[in-house]
Amino acid sequence: MTNPAPVCYVAGVLMAAAACSQLSGAPAEKRFVCNKFGFSMQVPHGWYVDTIGDLPMFFSFDPGDTIPVIHLPEGGATVHMGVVYGTPKGGTSPQWLRTLRDFAIGVARGGGDTDPVITPIDFPPEAGISEAFVVNWDLPIKSPPREVHHSVMICWEFGGMFLDACLHYVKGDPKGAAHEKVFLETIRGFRPIRK
Repeated sequence: MTNPAPVCYVAGVLMAAAACSQLSGAPAEKRFVCNKFGFSMQVPHGWYVDTIGDLPMFFSFDPGDTIPVIHLPEGGATVHMGVVYGTPKGGTSPQWLRTLRDFAIGVARGGGDTDPVITPIDFPPEAGISEAFVVNWDLPIKSPPREVHHSVMICWEFGGMFLDACLHYVKGDPKGAAHEKVFLETIRGFRPIRK
């Protein structure tokens, strides 16, 4: 099986250089707007957002000039998004891209989970999403200080694309449950742009 983790990282963080994103709304209700992929989503209150690329990356701390962040500060968390669309050269999709469930399993396995548990999750009707899954795994970071990140991914299909959002925080962090609550609220605030 092809390792999907690098594909999602590239899709989520290094996608096309032309920015299509903007922030809108009052500070307490900021939304990230992406015309390229046709959606907007809530920016977590008090979090920083990187709007340089096509997809948002959120930080619970000031990232300064350290993007991408590999090591998290105490109590820190990040959320990044990825998108996979189209058929790779050669005309066939690998197994992990055939269904949304296979996609969720493939990304979790790429992150190191050999037996991922996939759980369905509901979105509000106004999100326009009929199927979504959440999966959790732990990812050891091999360079010092050798942290173990806990990852929570929500993936869904939208407009013929598989989208995912991944929360990362240090395993065992006392703020972990609070980060997961903010993450869930943020992703459930996903909305299609009405044209």
